[in-house]
Amino acid sequence: MKVKELTPEDIGKIRELHEKFYSDLEFPDFFNGFMCAFLIDDDDDKLILAGGVRLIAESIVITNKDMFPSTRVQALLKALDVSIHVCKNTSPNITQLHAFVGEAFWSNQLQRHGFRKMISEALVLDI
Repeated sequence: MKVKELTPEDIGKIRELHEKFYSDLEFPDFFNGFMCAFLIDDDDDKLILAGGVRLIAESIVITNKDMFPSTRVQALLKALDVSIHVCKNTSPNITQLHAFVGEAFWSNQLQRHGFRKMISEALVLDI
């Protein structure tokens, strides 16, 4: 197997794979928002995998459940304003803000303010 940097010339064959196997998902823009993008070919130069490492921002909040829900929602909206401001002013490569939510109430609140559910399961690797 060979690993190489992804180039614009590779996009056509990556799109073919995406359309064949992952057409229900959005095609990633490997040239924007990624720290690096790469291909892995077999020894006959047949594409096995294309991928990359995206720079993502995750907002983490801890709320005081002793406060009224309406107060906590107002605080959440302020936290979103701060988080969006930080993302926009930290790096042009940060194109999304992620929130991993454990309660339906907060998931609903975030979706009412522009967040969307992802099809994928969230996994994490501590390195």
